[in-house]
Amino acid sequence: MTRYEFPSSTLVHRLKYQNRRFIARLLGQLLAEQRVNDREPFPDLVCCVPMHPDKLRDKNYNHAREIAAQCAMELSLVFNPTLLIKTQTTESQSSLGRTARLKNLKNSIVISPGTNLKGKHVAVVDDVMTTGATFDLVAGLLKARGAGKVEVWAFARTTKQSFK
Repeated sequence: MTRYEFPSSTLVHRLKYQNRRFIARLLGQLLAEQRVNDREPFPDLVCCVPMHPDKLRDKNYNHAREIAAQCAMELSLVFNPTLLIKTQTTESQSSLGRTARLKNLKNSIVISPGTNLKGKHVAVVDDVMTTGATFDLVAGLLKARGAGKVEVWAFARTTKQSFK
């Protein structure tokens, strides 16, 4: 994971807000390379932080899904883009602190019905980890559904000074 500062912050911003979808391929490749260098066992499957269908229509693509797809492809891993489902719209997380983020996300993400995760090692991909609230929520859902291990894969991590 790299720090969320220039130039990584510029890449993420352009991917998310300037429709530079091709940047997701680069971020996925870099994330995969870092994961190979970790020399830890690979997960059984890779998924991504979901986007609500309304937001997806507005943005035209889910940046986390694009990064995850590239990363999984680079590592020859199973990618399940619909494992996590965003069922409720939520306000933007960017200006919220950890407690507000957790409250904002509550009951907004579910696991795809009928999914068997018993004992599975799952990696969840997103672009940036800020407070960890989203990953904590998702990891809890996956473990409650039987996942044996959940990993967080984010391209960048903010510093404590950069969020509230």
